[in-house]
Amino acid sequence: MSLSKLGRIRWLLPALGLLVALAFMSRRHMGQPGGSAPTLAPEEAARYEGREAVVCGAVFEARYMPNLGGQPTFLNFGASHPEQVFTAVIWGRARGAFSAAPEVLYDGEQICVSGEIRDHRGTPQIEVDGPGAIRIGPPP
Repeated sequence: MSLSKLGRIRWLLPALGLLVALAFMSRRHMGQPGGSAPTLAPEEAARYEGREAVVCGAVFEARYMPNLGGQPTFLNFGASHPEQVFTAVIWGRARGAFSAAPEVLYDGEQICVSGEIRDHRGTPQIEVDGPGAIRIGPPP
């Protein structure tokens, strides 16, 4: 290979190294190889606190609480409050983004909720900011 050709491709090695590093960092950030968040049963959610995940299961109880601060809608999985194993919370400010009242749309439905799992008084939960974080149907 001539020196002129070698000089033209000198930039290639650092560029490839940068691409590999970016790909590695994006995979670590997304939680699983392949760039997708883990899909969990509601009973597994507590072990993933602080991580992005998709939690799939049947909504056991759906309640809108307009008199509580933030006017939350609670989608409880596994049992009714206070025995639920997981909760999806939709705050009042997000209710208008849904095609109907969330407690009507999702009550008794099999759904998947995506977002960051956080602990609330011993129960794992995801705060839902809009309908894009909820999909009706079984796990993928």
